[in-house]
Amino acid sequence: MPDNAVPPAPFGPAVPPKRIKDNERDDQNDVRVNPLWIPLDEMPRSWVTEGREGAVWLYSAVPCEDPGQPDAGRWRVTMGSEEIFTVLPKEVVDDLLSAVRNLRAERPDDNIPELTEDSLRAGMQDLGHPTVAVKFNADGTTAAGEAALSGEFRFYPEQGRAEINDKSGRYMSKAARPDPRDREPARVAEWGEALAREFEARLDVPVTFRQTKTLAAHPVEPLALHTAAALGQPGTSATAPATTEHRTVPAPAPRPARPANEATRRRR
Repeated sequence: MPDNAVPPAPFGPAVPPKRIKDNERDDQNDVRVNPLWIPLDEMPRSWVTEGREGAVWLYSAVPCEDPGQPDAGRWRVTMGSEEIFTVLPKEVVDDLLSAVRNLRAERPDDNIPELTEDSLRAGMQDLGHPTVAVKFNADGTTAAGEAALSGEFRFYPEQGRAEINDKSGRYMSKAARPDPRDREPARVAEWGEALAREFEARLDVPVTFRQTKTLAAHPVEPLALHTAAALGQPGTSATAPATTEHRTVPAPAPRPARPANEATRRRR
């Protein structure tokens, strides 16, 4: 294996996104970088544990193949948000708007566009997983990057726990992963358990993996409660061996047939 080759993914094979939305490209046709883009291993724990309640983060497990980067030859998890205003504290938004207004007043000849909360929201919202798994080229441009397991991250402060899922149409759908083996619920559950441990190691909170995107129509739902700590069992740590709990989700019972005479009356 070459020195800069990325080893087999513990989080599934990396695939390109099924598409890039128009608003996810800039005027040079490069893929935009999510405004909150940050590698998980550089993310301050307080951004999660002391952040806004109800914050919705996006994550992607991405390969690093650039030999010039310190993490070349391994995998990393990058973070961002498609719902920026669930993450940014209101005071940060207010400070940003105030700073732009002051700049416009100080430099009236520069034709600095007016910035309102609506225009700020329009420019920063709805930037999905491709802007989180973005690839940085050596010439300074960006492109669509490949990603392994991708989804959402949420923290529940009252319960002192977090949850990741596999909700990413761009990287986890059938269109992105046409090989059925790359969507097998049991395999994806293993990837999710492995990635949940990465989040736990960084954030020091119990993290569970909830599988949704890659489940069948009437599945046996694998809820990866992979740490005994996440279940609140005493004498266990947040890095306990992974286990997977399966709960059968029954199909709904068929609706009773309506009597023929009643159906006739309704049509009249």
